[in-house]
Amino acid sequence: MSLEPATSGAVRWRSIRGPMEVALFAKQIPIGTRRFAEHVLRGDKMTITRVTEKYIELTGQGGEAVPKESNSRIRFSQPYMVAADTRRPGIYAITLTTQVGDELADWTILGKVRGDAVYWLRNLAGSGTVKDEDDVLQYAVKGTGGEILENVWNIQEERREAIQNSEVKTSRKQVSLSLSFEEEEEEDTADVQIRMRPIKRLKRVQKKEKEKEKEQGNAVTEISTTVPESIPPTEQAEKHLQGVAEDASATPTDPTLEKLRKFQESLRQPSRSAKKPPTHNITEEGIDGLSSEDEDLGFLSHRWNK
Repeated sequence: MSLEPATSGAVRWRSIRGPMEVALFAKQIPIGTRRFAEHVLRGDKMTITRVTEKYIELTGQGGEAVPKESNSRIRFSQPYMVAADTRRPGIYAITLTTQVGDELADWTILGKVRGDAVYWLRNLAGSGTVKDEDDVLQYAVKGTGGEILENVWNIQEERREAIQNSEVKTSRKQVSLSLSFEEEEEEDTADVQIRMRPIKRLKRVQKKEKEKEKEQGNAVTEISTTVPESIPPTEQAEKHLQGVAEDASATPTDPTLEKLRKFQESLRQPSRSAKKPPTHNITEEGIDGLSSEDEDLGFLSHRWNK
């Protein structure tokens, strides 16, 4: 009949070789089992670095050393027991035999391995592994994660509270920073407004100025093109013609142009039907009883009538 107490907590550590479940004596060893469970939760930072003939050394990063906690009913009564070093933080051992001797005398027993993990642990301690004179593995067994199967410590709840507290702290920091920035902005508003001007605002101002210039130009053109209503267009035309006539009368006329004008007027007049009485002498008459001047005038009137 075994006098060993029942386990009251369990964790699972995952590695590149496979998972390893450990049943813990949480009621008898509360502090040591709690710290081991916290290391298992950060399982990606745990590794198996050393393998001897009697035990396998498991190393975790961070944390504090486990205090010496003993119970008369908990002993190295079987292989694959898990113990913690009371002098170095994050150092754990998995026994391979019951004859560990004085090497683990000052260590605190935390629990025992259960399940199929004993097979790959045994193969790891066999002759196929490569290690140096101090039993340190050339290729360490790295962890990939971990989880708590039987949570009797409320570790995750406390971690959630810590996360919430950290979020509240960060939000407070952000609020204080925003307040400080707002105060600085209030102090430097005048300088900023004088020194710099946004590009979009400049573009808007330039557009408004161009529109104003266009409106002013259109107004000027409308004023220049419009005719005053007080003076009708007919009066303007009469005044213009009068000015042209005055200019024409003032300018001296050319005698050749005057002769041509008179000749044109004579051609426009109708021909005379009655013949002028001869004013010349009989001696100046022609063969038919007409003078040379009369012949010329008759010829011209005949041509004009045609």
